[in-house]
Amino acid sequence: MRTEPIRISPGEEGQLIVRVPYSPERVAKIKTVDGRRWHQQEKHWTVPQTKETVTQLVVLFTGEPTEVDPALDIWPVPRQGTRAPDSSSALFEQLDRELRARHYARRTEQAYGHW
Repeated sequence: MRTEPIRISPGEEGQLIVRVPYSPERVAKIKTVDGRRWHQQEKHWTVPQTKETVTQLVVLFTGEPTEVDPALDIWPVPRQGTRAPDSSSALFEQLDRELRARHYARRTEQAYGHW
């Protein structure tokens, strides 16, 4: 059974639209994001458009199908055969800490390609 992906796209200035197919677990996860807001009529969430928020979303929904609008150039994901930015950046350090704190498998950490 294929699960509908989580979709992240541009919203109004300074905001991202996050469409999360409903499950109690997913709703609980997105409610941990600071500045999130549910829009009943549109059936989507908005979150602040920051690298930290994108990192948090990636960590929260690791292992779930996620689609990020290519127009969002706020967290470049390395393509096959390329290297990610230097792991000394604050963004990748935060991601490293989050993955390790949550005890993800080494292969999951390596999938992010910045080691």
